[in-house]
Amino acid sequence: MKKLTTLSAVLASSSAFAADGLKIGGFVDGAYQSGGSTSAFFLHDAALYLGKTMGMGEVMIDIPVNNSGASNTFTLAGTKAQAFVHWKYDNGFNWRLGQFDSLYGYEANDSADRIFAVSSNVSGLFMPYTHTGLKVGYEMSDALGFDVLLANTANQGKRPTGGAPFDWGFKLSTKSDTFTAAVGGLFDKAALTGTKMGWLFNVMAETKTEMMTFAIDVALRKASAATADTFTKTEMGIMALVDFELAEDTTWGLRPEWTQTYAANEVATATDTRSKLIKIATGPAFKMSKDFTVRPEYTFSKASVTGAKAHHDFVLSAVHRF
Repeated sequence: MKKLTTLSAVLASSSAFAADGLKIGGFVDGAYQSGGSTSAFFLHDAALYLGKTMGMGEVMIDIPVNNSGASNTFTLAGTKAQAFVHWKYDNGFNWRLGQFDSLYGYEANDSADRIFAVSSNVSGLFMPYTHTGLKVGYEMSDALGFDVLLANTANQGKRPTGGAPFDWGFKLSTKSDTFTAAVGGLFDKAALTGTKMGWLFNVMAETKTEMMTFAIDVALRKASAATADTFTKTEMGIMALVDFELAEDTTWGLRPEWTQTYAANEVATATDTRSKLIKIATGPAFKMSKDFTVRPEYTFSKASVTGAKAHHDFVLSAVHRF
């Protein structure tokens, strides 16, 4: 499920190295994409991880690397950047302070941690990338945990003077050897006064067998309105994901999803301009080594708009951890 993340698993692996306690790791995902009239090679995703564990605590810096567009320059520490301090206690409590991956959504921000190179519409349209704030958690048992969040507006590293109030949220999660599930809520307001509260509810579940992984991710959202007497319509997204093991180093994934969104600032009394989209991604993943995976994937998408044509996209992704 989407990492909250300490990134400890990556940094503790043999591919990372340490100098004076500093752990370094990361990945590069190079890709080729073809769809419509556009075909191109590009840097799909990359990141450098720096971290250090100190007893019950750790510090982490996650520096994403992205192509800046038409030129051959890179953007460093952009949308998905992380920098936080995390601490846990023997009594089950833990806290995280700084900028860190969102608590919500099944799919990870980094492409190296997903089954498919390209993230789903449910993740891209509904889920925040990061929170900048404080998360406090309590592990009630090995199988049950609870987190509460107080943060700036989602995806914003700084709260402007006189701007929106803090987001607040929660997440209740359970896990066992073969099953994990979580339900969470995030609440926000567009401004300090004169607005109604917006919300996002997210339900995730994943079950694993020896040969298959099955997951589902559901999102319901109502954006906070610009004025006190209006309220935007409820939007919804649902995604299912199945990953079959075909051979020792080969899997095949299938990800159907459906989303319903509305035009920006549309309110409950406005003309219905909803946009529904069906999207299906499928393809194999070939594990060439412990740290290197090749993922060719095909995506079909069709919007429920009169005269809209179906889109067919192909992506070849080669992701290598270090």
